[in-house]
Amino acid sequence: MEVVNDSIVNGLDSGDAGGMEYSLWLAKVGLSRPAGYRYRRDRKVVTFNIEGREFITTQEITGFWQRARAGEFAKKPRRASAQAGRASSQPSGCDRA
Repeated sequence: MEVVNDSIVNGLDSGDAGGMEYSLWLAKVGLSRPAGYRYRRDRKVVTFNIEGREFITTQEITGFWQRARAGEFAKKPRRASAQAGRASSQPSGCDRA
């Protein structure tokens, strides 16, 4: 398995003790709490409950970034072309000559 040399993964230091609180990781990568819930529900990431708090391991974070690089989480933007068409078109009933 290839080791990821990503700035986020490299940002993990010995003070992280092999992982971090899940909510902190979500904030570091820019994901919302609802997105974090969906990632756990859909098993995109695995967390561990320790005394009522969710934690994610450094190994899980590394695996997440490897899968992200491979395109596992990639999607096409939703409704991008439809919205672009609406923004450039004139409202009906407005004739400009």
